[in-house]
Amino acid sequence: MRKRLADHYGLSAESPKLIAFFHPYCTSGGGGERVLWCAIQAMLSESIPGIIIVYTHDPICIEDRQQVFDNVKRVFGISLDMSQDEPTTVIHFVRLRSVKLLSPSLYPIFTLAGQALGSILVGLETLVRCPPDVYLDTTGFAFTLPLAKRIASCKTGAYVHYPMISSDMLDRISLTFKSETKPVQQLSYNNAQWIKRSRILSYFKYYYYRFMLTAYGWSGSPRNLDLVLANSTWTYKHVRSLWGGNPFVLYPPCPLPERSFITEERLPWIMSIGQFRPEKNHELQLDAFKLFLKRLNLIKQPIDHNFRLLLIGGCRDAVDLDRVDQLKKLVDALGLTDVVQFHINISYGELLHRFQTCTINLHTMVDEHFGIGE
Repeated sequence: MRKRLADHYGLSAESPKLIAFFHPYCTSGGGGERVLWCAIQAMLSESIPGIIIVYTHDPICIEDRQQVFDNVKRVFGISLDMSQDEPTTVIHFVRLRSVKLLSPSLYPIFTLAGQALGSILVGLETLVRCPPDVYLDTTGFAFTLPLAKRIASCKTGAYVHYPMISSDMLDRISLTFKSETKPVQQLSYNNAQWIKRSRILSYFKYYYYRFMLTAYGWSGSPRNLDLVLANSTWTYKHVRSLWGGNPFVLYPPCPLPERSFITEERLPWIMSIGQFRPEKNHELQLDAFKLFLKRLNLIKQPIDHNFRLLLIGGCRDAVDLDRVDQLKKLVDALGLTDVVQFHINISYGELLHRFQTCTINLHTMVDEHFGIGE
């Protein structure tokens, strides 16, 4: 595999290092993808000899890689220049067929365990298709790391955006059955109401989470990981308590804009930026915006004011697009059709423009891992 790839890309090195990123949704356009492509851009700019492997589920990466690079430029403003006559570093995509096993929709119950087992199978596929020298997980599927370390003898690393499971999740569940009266209704997008209403089921889920916490702690322990990077002090504290070792804090890339944000053209618009995923809690944003307008006696007078809510974000797949459709139906039901806008998968230039024109940024994710909520 190594020699074949070196010959295919015309690399001068006889035995180039294979440095792999486990990032199946590399074309999604979210914050995690910005981290991925910035890391790859840095490796290209340093001309580190080797082949950068990106494990992906998207066929477009194989069929038209230039389109992928163009989209990275459009969405993030990141240029992946590989135009050298004799390149020392190249990007190679490896398509995975089993990525659907990572989808939480496959596991309506025992979601964490299902995704963990699914990621193990997907991880095995990566090692069969293209075993690397260095294996980097940048999506949070830590259960793939022991495979790379123990089966393929890889050097392993992880960039952790947020822990898959944390003690905070256990604390929220424990409040349910510690209450002396009725169960406490905690905000949690992955905790079904029929479980929260039952102390017995809550006990069961608590110990299920305890088991998953132990397994997750082992998968990311120093015996399986050579390097751990956390994206914030919040994540660092959780990762160190779960995995031990000596993780480092490496803040995600937040580029300074090319243009000034100081402008007199701002409008009384509220913007929300984030992928359309359940944990982003866009429903709460819509409810809050309606309450805001109601308190100003503007809910029935959309033409008499200039307040707007802009929901800006990326959609990874059909499931995310369906979630947007459900949000649009909620907008209609709340009577906010004229004052709520959706901007899906917009370009980097348009995002900067929105930063210039909006006045307020709204964020409603619980346990925000980049410290917005600290």
